[in-house]
Amino acid sequence: MADILFLDIDGVLNHHKTKERCNGFLGVDRELSKRLLDWLKTTDIQIVLSSTWRNHPDMWEHLHQAGIRWLDKTPRLTTERGYEIKKWIDDHPDLVDRYAILDDNSDMLSEQLPRFVQTDTFVGLQDEHIDKLKKLFGG
Repeated sequence: MADILFLDIDGVLNHHKTKERCNGFLGVDRELSKRLLDWLKTTDIQIVLSSTWRNHPDMWEHLHQAGIRWLDKTPRLTTERGYEIKKWIDDHPDLVDRYAILDDNSDMLSEQLPRFVQTDTFVGLQDEHIDKLKKLFGG
């Protein structure tokens, strides 16, 4: 069993003022990724990539350079992200102990809302979001 963080990238680890670029798009803001990684290194939490970045292998090296590593990625469905996360959880019942969703979009299922931490697209991940995640994971 593992603690799982479903991680979005755009609007979480970058924002409209991010200077880093990846293939002509916004890249991963190193300050925001450091904020996340500083917290994660004190935990055993595993990342499952739920971002659209999961569908673009040509962008994965940029994530790796920012220190982002993941256990797996959610499936690509033609529905809202919440359904993709639910499908991943349903497909891995023996793996998930606790989970949280970190995303700037609110297209989650109603039963996921207590485990959902929403960032502001314009500023990305802040300390208040880390504090909420800590509470969700019992720390």
